[in-house]
Amino acid sequence: MSNTLLNCVTELSKQLGDYTSGTTTSNGAAGGTTIIDTALMAKMNDFINDNTWIQLLEEPAGGATSLYEERKASSLDNTTGAVTCLAFAEQIVSGIDYEIHRLFSPSDKRIALIAACREVYPHLYDSIWNEELVSGNWLKDGSFERWTS
Repeated sequence: MSNTLLNCVTELSKQLGDYTSGTTTSNGAAGGTTIIDTALMAKMNDFINDNTWIQLLEEPAGGATSLYEERKASSLDNTTGAVTCLAFAEQIVSGIDYEIHRLFSPSDKRIALIAACREVYPHLYDSIWNEELVSGNWLKDGSFERWTS
């Protein structure tokens, strides 16, 4: 199974205890400044701190490109489950998957993962020997191991 950078950010968030995800249950404000999820009604208003970010994991139906956009959140109203944030490119409608990051922004996590990969690459890697049949075993060198012969 290959791991995309998005999967790695999600796993890092889980390891840090910084993983909250959900799906919007109602349409947010027309300007794209709120997301509404009734599951957030169980959280306290101070769940949203000074460093909270929201990332969309699904494209809203409006046609703008809001997929994977991240915006800083400012407050939570736990009576409605509405999170106020900086404006997305379009209104966030019902049924959109999202993640809430409370410790670091998703971009900061991606930068950290890329830097970690650059640091460990020379020392930690898997050597892969491909022994698939390229043109069949009936050739003297079917896997082209001696391609100069």
